[in-house]
Amino acid sequence: FGRSLGNNQTKLENFLVLVKGLGLSSEDLAYFAQDAGINLKHINTSLNEFGVTLKSVSKEYGIDRKRLSKNFMILRRDITDFGHLSNEEILKTTASLTHMRIKLEDAVAVFKKFSTFEDAANSVAILSQTFGMNLDAFDMIQAKNPKEIIDMFRNSMRDTGRSFQDLNRFEKDLMAQHTGMSAESLKAL
Repeated sequence: FGRSLGNNQTKLENFLVLVKGLGLSSEDLAYFAQDAGINLKHINTSLNEFGVTLKSVSKEYGIDRKRLSKNFMILRRDITDFGHLSNEEILKTTASLTHMRIKLEDAVAVFKKFSTFEDAANSVAILSQTFGMNLDAFDMIQAKNPKEIIDMFRNSMRDTGRSFQDLNRFEKDLMAQHTGMSAESLKAL
């Protein structure tokens, strides 16, 4: 796409406005360039489409666009775990997690923690035995995004009548270990 931008002043100006407006890093641009090439689109087209979706979700959730864009790219660049989701689905997931004050890195860790049935069954068993949480390992591995798993944790913890703040330090450490989330994010639940 470099040649098309270099030979056309208008496209170059649009590109620079989009990059600055969306707050994209060079790594983010590399992702969008590769994605645009795969989908046989010009990078400006891909960035424009993303910008429209970003603006819509940002307005819907009341979150700053640059912050949402930065958090979005944490999930978007992880093609293995989140490649099956559309930009809009990832933006909505990112917005919800940002509202809940959950670190996106923790969301990724949760999703990876529950990627196999064996890992999910072991963690669910310990959480059930220790905290009385009612979780289903099969539902955990079928979740399409980390927010679904985090919602299951939150609802199950709420059903026990306890919160993360009520736990002693050993229980907090055990919960962090078996959910894959940091204590700060668990506190936000």
